[in-house]
Amino acid sequence: MAESAKTIVQMMKDRISKAGKGMSNIFYVKKDGKVRIRFLTDMEKGVVIPFHTKWKEYNHPCLELYGKECPRCKEDPKPAEYFVFTIWNYETKQRELFMYKATKCTPIPAMITMYEEYNTICDRDYIITRQGEATDTVYTVLPLDKKPFKGDEEPYTKDEIMDIVFNAYPADDNEDEKPSRKRNENVITDTSDFDEDEEIDYSEWSNKDLKAECKKRGFDYTGKSRQEVIEMLSDNVPF
Repeated sequence: MAESAKTIVQMMKDRISKAGKGMSNIFYVKKDGKVRIRFLTDMEKGVVIPFHTKWKEYNHPCLELYGKECPRCKEDPKPAEYFVFTIWNYETKQRELFMYKATKCTPIPAMITMYEEYNTICDRDYIITRQGEATDTVYTVLPLDKKPFKGDEEPYTKDEIMDIVFNAYPADDNEDEKPSRKRNENVITDTSDFDEDEEIDYSEWSNKDLKAECKKRGFDYTGKSRQEVIEMLSDNVPF
């Protein structure tokens, strides 16, 4: 009996230790927070990833990126575009993926302005500040003085980016096996016909529905306020 109990306890500990682990390399700024970063990938060398997203059903990169047949392409032929760059996060002291859609409520428009001003986004640090939450989220980008990067970290390769994104947003929560490492190079670059997906206003949801959605995504809402849960669901990033 004691052995069985120990096994169950160990299973629970393993589950806890793995919770949100796939998101550890995805850059995130909490509400009313700010983070200092350095871009390791310049604007023209970012990676564009098509994402299939449907409310309460799925949220993952198109599997054709991995040389697989994607079951979502028929019902969602125009996935959202996510623009991905490697950054150095001075707060977490690690490389992360700066991954956002090109909408007015993300840092992407500000970074385009910086690129057009300096002809690069890699020659200085930036402070990314976030205010508000859900559909009221506003990001501001503060460029610091130009100076060489003191670290020696290199940008993630395209294959590394694909693996990180798949681990963070798996196509099937019950699927342990990763897709083939064979990539479809055409899919990742030819996204000119893709549209943005529709934003969801979680502030209109009941607490019961918010908790149900957290359980479905495997997000831990224990001890979090309603606003924090809304923020977590809106960004699809557990914290």
